[in-house]
Amino acid sequence: MTSFEERPALISEPSDERIREWIAELMDITPEDLPSPAEDLVDHGLHSVAVMQFADRCRRFGVTIDVRHLSENPTIAYWSALVAEGRGRQET
Repeated sequence: MTSFEERPALISEPSDERIREWIAELMDITPEDLPSPAEDLVDHGLHSVAVMQFADRCRRFGVTIDVRHLSENPTIAYWSALVAEGRGRQET
């Protein structure tokens, strides 16, 4: 698995699969080992530092997401929606 720093600016068209890869990397697991999109990531070992890292990495790729929003619903589905919403704001 390559690190975020080695990847080009992929956030312009982030797929759900790409976001799953990012989250898996932050949790130090494979994407196949992630819970379902609606499950709470904290219940599966996500920690607050990883939440901040996800927000920071999104910012580096042009999408600003408030850490508080990530923390209030730590699920893959919600985070994917936040990234898509952030991208939409960026495009207008």
